[in-house]
Amino acid sequence: MAQQQVGVARALAAAVSRLRAGAGRARRSPRA
Repeated sequence: MAQQQVGVARALAAAVSRLRAGAGRARRSPRA
């Protein structure tokens, strides 16, 4: 169960990171 949760969390984080990167570049970049 722990391993599955970690995998899901990693996949979710990757998806969010990708979405944030794409949306941030398209609209505005909060970091840079």
